[in-house]
Amino acid sequence: MQSNQVEQMAGKVSDHRKYLTPEGVYQEFHIPVATLATWRCRGGGPVFTKAGAKVLYNRADIESWLVRRANTSQTVAA
Repeated sequence: MQSNQVEQMAGKVSDHRKYLTPEGVYQEFHIPVATLATWRCRGGGPVFTKAGAKVLYNRADIESWLVRRANTSQTVAA
């Protein structure tokens, strides 16, 4: 196998790992699958993509979404 082919295959593997199913999101980020489904219907959750019937989340999009939701205080407004 030529080095060019190896590089192309390596790129495909890393691309594959950057997308997560809802179950994968739960395993890595502990966001329940049902919560993700609710957010897909109502809005407010991380960006998702549909490939046919399959729902996929880009790992970088989830991480960015979590950072944007970070709180700087534990105080709850009255």
